[in-house]
Amino acid sequence: MGFRANAAFTYLDARVDVGDLRVIMPPGVALRGYGEARAGHVNLLGKEDDGWNADVDLGGAGARVLDLTARVGAGSVRVERAVR
Repeated sequence: MGFRANAAFTYLDARVDVGDLRVIMPPGVALRGYGEARAGHVNLLGKEDDGWNADVDLGGAGARVLDLTARVGAGSVRVERAVR
């Protein structure tokens, strides 16, 4: 996993060979992200794909942005909003 940050952007690169990768987004942060599963399911804030080579790409802008790359070999990638 890689992580970098500056005033407006937080960059996160997360990978799992087999299993589930879950990211919980804080309120007020936009998502610019890419999720990929070689075999499995990807759900980035409700935009979904599944099967072989499933992937979802989202563009987001705002004062605070999480720039995420999330990959799994076999399993799932799920990004959702935190509940206050």
